[in-house]
Amino acid sequence: MLNKTISIAISAIIMPVFLVGVAFSQALERQGIEEIIVTAQKTEQNIQDVPIAVTAFNTESLELQQIETFSDLQFNAPNITFTKGNFAGSNFVIRGVNSYTVAASGDGGVAFHINEVPVATRIFETEYYDLERVEILRGPQGTLYGANSVGGTVNMMFASPTDVAESSVEVEVGDYGHRKFKAMVNMPLADGLALRVAGLSLQRDGFSDNLFPGRETDVDGRDITSWRFTLQAELSESTTAKFTYWNFEEDDNRARIGRQMCKATEVPSFGCHPTEIGYEGPAGTSTFGGDVAAIAGLMTWSPMDYMGKTVRSTDPRATYQNMNPVYKASEDGYLLSVESNAFENITIRANLLYHETSVFSQQDYNNNDGSSKFAVYNPNNTNPLVAGGNAAFPQGIVPVSQYTPTACGVFCGAIQGYYDYSFAYDTSMGGAESKYVDISVQSTFDGPVNFIAGLNVSEYESAGVYDVYFSSADAAAIAPILAGLKLYPSHYRNETNPYELERKGLFAEVYYQATDDLKVTVGARWNESEKSVADRQLLFNSAILGGGTGPGDPVTLAVQTGDPKFVPILIGLAAPPGALEPIPGLAEQRRLQGVSSSFSEKEVTGKIGIDWTPDLEGTDSTLVYFTYSRGYRPGAFNPPVDPNLFAGVAQTTDPEFIDAFELGMKNVLLDNTLIANLTAFYYDYQDLQVSKIIARTSVNENIDAEMQGLEAELFWSPSSVPGLRIDAQVSFLETEVANNTYSLNPLDKIGRNLGDTSGWLVKDFGNGATCGFKKASILGGIATGVLNINPAAGALDMIAAAKTMSVNNIDSADPSGTVGAVAQIFGMGALPTLGNCAVMNTKLTAAGLGGFYEPEYDISGNELVQAPAVTAHLGLEYTADLSQSNLMITSRIDYYWQDDFWTRLYNMPRDVVDAWDVINAQIIFQSTSAPWYVRIWGQNLADDDNITGHYFTAEASGGFRNDFLLDPRMIGVTFGAKF
Repeated sequence: MLNKTISIAISAIIMPVFLVGVAFSQALERQGIEEIIVTAQKTEQNIQDVPIAVTAFNTESLELQQIETFSDLQFNAPNITFTKGNFAGSNFVIRGVNSYTVAASGDGGVAFHINEVPVATRIFETEYYDLERVEILRGPQGTLYGANSVGGTVNMMFASPTDVAESSVEVEVGDYGHRKFKAMVNMPLADGLALRVAGLSLQRDGFSDNLFPGRETDVDGRDITSWRFTLQAELSESTTAKFTYWNFEEDDNRARIGRQMCKATEVPSFGCHPTEIGYEGPAGTSTFGGDVAAIAGLMTWSPMDYMGKTVRSTDPRATYQNMNPVYKASEDGYLLSVESNAFENITIRANLLYHETSVFSQQDYNNNDGSSKFAVYNPNNTNPLVAGGNAAFPQGIVPVSQYTPTACGVFCGAIQGYYDYSFAYDTSMGGAESKYVDISVQSTFDGPVNFIAGLNVSEYESAGVYDVYFSSADAAAIAPILAGLKLYPSHYRNETNPYELERKGLFAEVYYQATDDLKVTVGARWNESEKSVADRQLLFNSAILGGGTGPGDPVTLAVQTGDPKFVPILIGLAAPPGALEPIPGLAEQRRLQGVSSSFSEKEVTGKIGIDWTPDLEGTDSTLVYFTYSRGYRPGAFNPPVDPNLFAGVAQTTDPEFIDAFELGMKNVLLDNTLIANLTAFYYDYQDLQVSKIIARTSVNENIDAEMQGLEAELFWSPSSVPGLRIDAQVSFLETEVANNTYSLNPLDKIGRNLGDTSGWLVKDFGNGATCGFKKASILGGIATGVLNINPAAGALDMIAAAKTMSVNNIDSADPSGTVGAVAQIFGMGALPTLGNCAVMNTKLTAAGLGGFYEPEYDISGNELVQAPAVTAHLGLEYTADLSQSNLMITSRIDYYWQDDFWTRLYNMPRDVVDAWDVINAQIIFQSTSAPWYVRIWGQNLADDDNITGHYFTAEASGGFRNDFLLDPRMIGVTFGAKF
């Protein structure tokens, strides 16, 4: 396959040479390096005059390098990576700086701007069309671009109306039923008044094969429309106003996640092997779904009864999705920009933005192939904790809740469907509204001092819901063995409504031209952020697993009302005075735990820069610059976690700061045919915000880190070979977590991979999380009667186990058949696996036997995530002018390679993404006497299944890994015309 790809690529480059024979001698319009104008410093400048590491693409280079989405930028600029996220989001990384925080209140590490205005656009869905250019500014840009630009800024500039009537149309077809249509019309309406309208439509079939019988055979397709119009008016000789509206709509079966990786173990506390990868489902009792299925009498407590040893396809684009994915997204933006030069040598700019987005996504959660069925009813089975089925579900078929705003699910008749196996799906949805206004003043004095200063104010409000529905939870919730308790709600919900952000900023930069070739820049920004949040987490809130005693079966004993003011629902009980709602209201969990729901921050950041433009022999122009800048990203809320399980978790993360030092050199050589740019940088990061998943929720914390790197960019149009253009980028990056940094590893809470064998991992039968204790503590608690494992004595603290098993030096136990054989098991030396973590900790601590034991990993010196050490790109382009045939042919090939990188800070074997490469190529036939052109293009020609990122699920889901992939090979043809 690789040889075939190379042959195709080489043919794409040399074909025009054979066609034209002597084309080398012909003059070409594109000879030399084309000047690119950018507005990286809020004013128009040649990119080579900007003392910032900037990579920019104009309209022509976007087309020639097949840059169609934000994901494509990583192949064409140094130290950039991009990956989709697990919750309808994405992560754009510059120099290892990204959005590590997982929280509705978290800020991005890279700022995204449209026409120089910050916009929370849905970047991973967006397709480019009718752009003037895209600029990538690497390094902190907080002085001019605000608090979210610690990693850098991406500025997307829409094409503006002109005073020339013009239009274009483009039709594209390709593999997977790919169909794309783009069009643009520019109309001068009157003197000083022009309108530009552009749009895009994209449809294609899915990239993934769905192997589940009776469902759509392919998923992850696209059905997208987007359009915008811009009206520009010259209000006077010195003042121009521009209004832009844009719209984006998507309605298809886009899959947020695809391949899921797991090597099943027989250890109930671990669904998936902590260090190895396989193509199986997690063990049954390692998941909360498996546990509650056993409570409902639909499964045994055997580890392998759920999805374990279910062999999945090794094809990375093959999935089992019983539920056809649903993906709906929309975006609307309204932007008014005014620029005036009414005062001599002064430019005043103002922007006013209103922007809103929404997304709704549903899809299969665990890719279960359905082969492990629920047990049918067995009337001779009297033990509710042992398989045999339940009379309420005689055929082993149970309902699954559908999304409702109130989370009532099966209790109010909202049924998604009926299933005879452990089916699960999730819903990720949300909406956001933002308002923004800024005004700036910039000087162009003839003297040595100039400046830019301004202020901006913004308001942002969002709401979001993430639900996980699973058939076993619905079955347990309405199972008759729970009598009147009724576990409600019967699905997991993480809800924020609303999250509100108010932000103000004042900034100024002063430029002092000390000599003809030396300039000094000093800048500062004052930032103020106010955040508030109303959120909650729901799952079985009306009956909390806790200690206590009472009559009835073991489950009724184990499932107690954790707070006497909580009222079980649907059983006709009158609420006692002062009772809480059956489920906590938004922000109620924070209030009950004494956790603040708002905070504010005020910070000052700035930069100092020195530019030197020496007249060096051998160069056409040279710029040497040094910059020190201080970047800042505001803190964020942590979720309202249970303090009994998460002692010491901060209510908010601290703000993070970065001290960045950058030395750069930009050169134009060989009569404007060669550009050679070099940048070196060093970052000292304080309180970097990072995240991990523990017990169904994201927990964020702060660490210190260092980053350093080197970037080189080369653009060459050799005069000896007219029509040939070469561009190349290479980057080196070294990241390191600071010394004396420790963090709890969710995949190894008892430190077995650190060589510690004294701990024991317990699976919490109330929430599916895991917790660690010393073995000696548990043995002491059982021996002294502090911990109860006998259902006859009251509520169970643990469920005893029949045998001890080990995988990768991690011991655990098999809980199958334990309740009915407690007397036989006790004293055999096997420790229980399932228990109530909070109650065990309280009792063992009170008895002086020692509570939680969860040693933290020393991650000092580990690499940061999404930070490959080396990335490289090489582009070769050749244009042949067949003037005698009225035809111009351009061939181009692009090769990109990136080193391996980590997706978790623990740098364990499951965390690595191997190195990969991408080859793209195209041939363009363009008439020189008519407006038409044809492009034949190929992307990912080697058809590699390249992984861009991972997401590790919580212990409650068995800890399987979601992989995010690049698009497969696509080959197609584009027909277009410009008038």
